[in-house]
Amino acid sequence: IGPNANVVLRRVLNIECNEPVPVGTVVEIRAAPLHTRRAYVVIGLLGTPIQPGGAPWMEGLMGFVQINGGGRPAALPTDIDCTEPAGKEWVKVVERMKKLIKVK
Repeated sequence: IGPNANVVLRRVLNIECNEPVPVGTVVEIRAAPLHTRRAYVVIGLLGTPIQPGGAPWMEGLMGFVQINGGGRPAALPTDIDCTEPAGKEWVKVVERMKKLIKVK
């Protein structure tokens, strides 16, 4: 994780599009690590509101695996901060992640 990461997408756990985004609109997506295992990290995603004060236009969860040069899983750094992000907009994403990581 970080500028020297070598990760591959393993799974899209969930993506919820809450409102349409007009073609040509520049969007911002915020990301935060929410859960880790030895070589696996779940990243939460939020599409910042299109209108000020609005709800996120997108919420998502994606799982990535860190790999070595040979393409095999490699341990993640142990200092990844998975503190739940502040802000009410993250509550649904974190709750959904807690449910989905139990279902495998």
